[in-house]
Amino acid sequence: MSEHGLHRALRDCHTVISCAAVRVEKTDNNHKTIADGHAALWEAAVARGVRRAVFVSCAGAADGGDI
Repeated sequence: MSEHGLHRALRDCHTVISCAAVRVEKTDNNHKTIADGHAALWEAAVARGVRRAVFVSCAGAADGGDI
């Protein structure tokens, strides 16, 4: 999503809840893409005055592995 799109999506938003997961690295689904996308989301949220943010990562949740 573009920076303008993020700002529009966050208009009148007080809370952002976001989840990240990369089970298998692929060209368009990798840790860098997820990290960069969330950085843009949080920057836009701050600029829009969002007051609360919840970030959930499911690393290791599917296989019960150690985190």
